[in-house]
Amino acid sequence: MILQPGGFAPHPLSLTELDNRQDRLLIQMFFLHPKAGLCPNGAWMKMESLTDLLIDGLQEASDAEQQLLEVLPTMSRVASSEELQEDFSLHAEQTGAQLKRVENILNELHAKPIGGEPAEGMRGIIAEADRLIAEAPQTDPAVFDAALIAVAQRAEHYQIAVYGTLRTYAQILGATEALEPLRLTLNEEVEMDRKLTALAETAVNLDAAEADEQLQQEAIGEAEGSNAGELSGSPIK
Repeated sequence: MILQPGGFAPHPLSLTELDNRQDRLLIQMFFLHPKAGLCPNGAWMKMESLTDLLIDGLQEASDAEQQLLEVLPTMSRVASSEELQEDFSLHAEQTGAQLKRVENILNELHAKPIGGEPAEGMRGIIAEADRLIAEAPQTDPAVFDAALIAVAQRAEHYQIAVYGTLRTYAQILGATEALEPLRLTLNEEVEMDRKLTALAETAVNLDAAEADEQLQQEAIGEAEGSNAGELSGSPIK
């Protein structure tokens, strides 16, 4: 049963029925923490029910997905690593599907995709991605790819936090129609984060380290050449 705004399922899950300790802690924090009126992005909202928090979080997720969908094709285009290009292209496809899932859940809740607090956290991450892209021509390709992965993983961690919270809300409310799409999206975000970590650890970061070592060697060579020139030009005493 999907919830209507301000409504609760007739038999919400108890804390003992939740999947893991993290879910229980999140729910305990919601009910016991003095700042339970915070949206997932940290802004204050008028809170009348947990369903209101779910809707507001879904609207934030919708805004975040739209922002990410605009920049991922560019990140794929400017990346040097072919594997990273493929990962960003796949992420763009997944992001489009995830956005539709969020919109479908909001439609079931009779809520609009927009109207909540904007995803300011994602906006800051996208601004960092835009800055990196602008600096691409002056950056070593391997170092640039490493920086792109770092920014992409910030976006992943942001989304993992948002969707993890929303999944917990849906779970305790018994909103089964929302729960499965949110679980699927959360699993996709976790898997993409793992892929980016593996790529960074096995290839991109190593290439960036080699580029850094080469720069250091070049700097040492230039310094030695400069010192030799100064010595050769000094008068003999």
